[in-house]
Amino acid sequence: MCAHPKRFDVSIIDLLMEVSVDSRLQKQVIIHIDEAHAYVPSFRGRVVEMNKVEVTERIYMYSATPFSIWVPEASVMDTDQIFKEIFVVDCEKDFGTKKSESYFGVKDCEVKVVPNRYNMVDPLIPDDFIRRYGNDDQITCVQRGGHVVWYGTNSVPAPFALGNEVQLLSHTDYTLRILKDGGGICDDKFSYNFVPGFCRKLTHYAIMENILNIYTSALVVIINGDGTRLFRLEEGDIPVGEYLPQKNEPSEQIEGFIKRFPNRPVFITGFHCVGMSVTFINERIGNFDNVVFSHEHYTGNPDILYQLCRFLFNHTSWNTSSRELIKKTRLYVTSKNIIEHCLDYEKQIDKITDEMTDSLRTKYEVQGDIKIKEKKIPKEFAYDGLLPFSKVSIKKVTVDDEDDVDSGLKKIREIYKEWMGKELKGRAMPSKNEEGFYECSTTTNKCVYEEPKKLKKTLGSWKATSNYDIKNNRYRYARVYVAYEDKDDPNEYTWFIRKMEIKRCEEVKSFWRSKE
Repeated sequence: MCAHPKRFDVSIIDLLMEVSVDSRLQKQVIIHIDEAHAYVPSFRGRVVEMNKVEVTERIYMYSATPFSIWVPEASVMDTDQIFKEIFVVDCEKDFGTKKSESYFGVKDCEVKVVPNRYNMVDPLIPDDFIRRYGNDDQITCVQRGGHVVWYGTNSVPAPFALGNEVQLLSHTDYTLRILKDGGGICDDKFSYNFVPGFCRKLTHYAIMENILNIYTSALVVIINGDGTRLFRLEEGDIPVGEYLPQKNEPSEQIEGFIKRFPNRPVFITGFHCVGMSVTFINERIGNFDNVVFSHEHYTGNPDILYQLCRFLFNHTSWNTSSRELIKKTRLYVTSKNIIEHCLDYEKQIDKITDEMTDSLRTKYEVQGDIKIKEKKIPKEFAYDGLLPFSKVSIKKVTVDDEDDVDSGLKKIREIYKEWMGKELKGRAMPSKNEEGFYECSTTTNKCVYEEPKKLKKTLGSWKATSNYDIKNNRYRYARVYVAYEDKDDPNEYTWFIRKMEIKRCEEVKSFWRSKE
């Protein structure tokens, strides 16, 4: 299926149910999920549900950036279990599709790092620009006398992953002018150029206007949530936009207007809509001449960077004369790190294809040394993967009067030392305040606790891993707590020692590997 939230939530499940109850359809169902990396993580429960239906024979998942489909081996979530090990299909064996050597990859491009010698654009976005391209909120802001700015250098820091828009636009402007001065792009000659923007659509329109300001005959295609549109200058300085007719592939749409407007430089921009399942290159158009890339904020997400590499292509079906016309795409980047991450990703995908097919594989195996910024797990859930292998016990020692004080403390120290193999001291041992009461902490700051029964109930309600400094290769833990019978009597209280042990097993080792 072409992945879509509604298909996961309703359509496929309903279809499977129909097939299951219809006696005329004695068929097994094979489900194919395209761009699985973008949808499966959000719909794991639904995929599990599909997998449980009796008529489901198999589920195939397709992705050029597949690592997010897997989950760490340490996960204890019910919906995660089938995603810990996933079978990597041997496409040649199962589908007769042989790995092609006719692939133009990142390694086939020429990388040029653009030195940061350029002036930064003004962070203040002109009001007229907002009136032309802004959304309702941005236009309302301007109408009320406010202003909209580019995020980044000399401006407001970018929220979330919106990126340094000031640097993007400055780098793009500088690079395009260098290309014009050096003859890399000419106003009266066809060239094919990819200049992706950032998340905010305003960056797409700013890049488009910048291109048309430098190359007045250029054809600029913007592909974003507003549709696929061709912009060009006719009369005056305001770009004219037109929606392109629907075709199976963007390359076919682009090919159509290249024929209408020959001998002009062509530029493609956008972000989300130019990152997945789109083809800009075909045998008749050829591959890109130039790519202007400024997406350093995604160096921790090489999967996003790799999905943006729409200048890569497979030319297996091209004839010999077309292959002879393949150019060496030039990549103009702010930092070589961007491309190195893409190269590493490309090598790892090749390694999966060459060494891991026709077998069950874990996330640890398929991801290899690729560093991907994972979503932060809240502290209270960080060690949930150890819970099935952890066991807690609580011992108590009662002090009824002043005569029991020394013997009670001695007993607690002995229990602690026997369990931990070391003396009771440091954070594990409560300390006395000026009034002579022991203070300890549970989930709050240190204080004097009353009501031993209540404290014991609290300690017993915690997850096994709570209130410990969990470390790799450490299997035993203990913390000591005190609760008084009467806040006015420092000699009547109960010691509690909460002990926890983590089982020494392969599952625990796998948990810690997933944290590396």
